[in-house]
Amino acid sequence: MTNCLKKLRKQKKISGIYAHKSYKPVNEYPQLLHYLLNIWDYSLKNKEIPPIVIPVIFYHGKEKWQVKSFSDYFKGMDENLKQFIPEFKYIFTDLNRIPDEEIIKEKFKSKINKVMVLLLRHMSDEEYIKEQLKDIFSLIKEFFTEEKKGIVISFLIYIMSTTEIDDKFIEKCLNEISPEGGKIAMTTAKKLKQEGKQEGKREDARRMLIKGYPIEDIVYITGLSREEIEKLK
Repeated sequence: MTNCLKKLRKQKKISGIYAHKSYKPVNEYPQLLHYLLNIWDYSLKNKEIPPIVIPVIFYHGKEKWQVKSFSDYFKGMDENLKQFIPEFKYIFTDLNRIPDEEIIKEKFKSKINKVMVLLLRHMSDEEYIKEQLKDIFSLIKEFFTEEKKGIVISFLIYIMSTTEIDDKFIEKCLNEISPEGGKIAMTTAKKLKQEGKQEGKREDARRMLIKGYPIEDIVYITGLSREEIEKLK
């Protein structure tokens, strides 16, 4: 089965969707189906054969998640009508049930996946992240280079956006792993985070313009200049 999957992946006949959930949605299938349709639609528009898509959900929330079929959500449905429901399955992984030792040593071969899963699993525990930050990033120390720094930056932005951990503390941990690589990654991450904040402000301003807010109010609420808001109009 594994060799078959590898062969299909090389031939671009198989693809994967990786969804990270910190809570149990009312019904996970519509969102997954939306992702599937986007992939197939893209393939068809480019005159390619649609690939087999395997949805994977990584869950790190506290609520119990019971995996059901799509048709289970249609309560009271006549059995004869179930044939019109688009049934498909997804692979479910509850990160809360996997010990850190298994994540690091056994469960995941890719070092990038190890870091991603550790961060997702413990993101609500800020003290753990602070205590283990150096060890976590040491797993991907070979990515502290100019050519490969993108993955380090992605993880940094995630941490900086979801925790209150001080930037100087993060930078200190990175410098202990790689002084030059840590500085480059941290500088870029800060810049991208700031650009993301500005884009968020611009998006808020666009919504307020649509709602008819006075420009003076938008300037006060978003902190953007009048000139920037005039350009958005």
